[in-house]
Amino acid sequence: MIAHPASLVKGNRGNPCIFPDSLFMGWTCPARKWYDEAIKGGIHMDMIKMGAFLQELRKEQGLTQEQLGEKLHISSKTISRWETGTYMPPVEMLQVLSDLYAVSMNELVAGERLTPETLPQAAEKNLAAALQNNTVFQLFERKKYWQEKWLADHRRTIALLVGILCGSILLSISIRRTDLTFAIALVSMGLAVFLRNRRDGYVEHHLYDEMLQ
Repeated sequence: MIAHPASLVKGNRGNPCIFPDSLFMGWTCPARKWYDEAIKGGIHMDMIKMGAFLQELRKEQGLTQEQLGEKLHISSKTISRWETGTYMPPVEMLQVLSDLYAVSMNELVAGERLTPETLPQAAEKNLAAALQNNTVFQLFERKKYWQEKWLADHRRTIALLVGILCGSILLSISIRRTDLTFAIALVSMGLAVFLRNRRDGYVEHHLYDEMLQ
């Protein structure tokens, strides 16, 4: 079983995050060499350090958490969780952040800027593959990320629907049409189920379908 990222910090602070040896089966020698050098060099999977580095990079760009969230189409709450080390960004977001901040994915994970001698660029693809295979990210965290992204993308639509339904209910009550109030309540429940199914379909597509392509 893969350990939760937070446990790698709380339970093993000061010790490197150890990837299983089976992860390197079929990998090229440079990948294994990078891993060995990273451990010897004391590179840790320190979530707090990584979060602080993400915050530093964001501020260098002159962005607030809200502005960055709008750029990435996610909530500012998610950005805050990344920067406090609550959990790591999904691998697809690491790639986006890498381009946005002009740093490598290895540097993002290490939580600092690195020289080629410290962490060879040849290991970049191997690190991405390790993350994609859930070495760091558990399915639960990827699912939570896509749920929050869907909500961020549809919050205006949801707010509009809620406003319309609330207004309709108040109107039906004011004109004493209990039958209409009941009908609106049923429509509200139906819409809630519909939106939840749309969200779940969106999440499942990103969790499973894209992995099979």
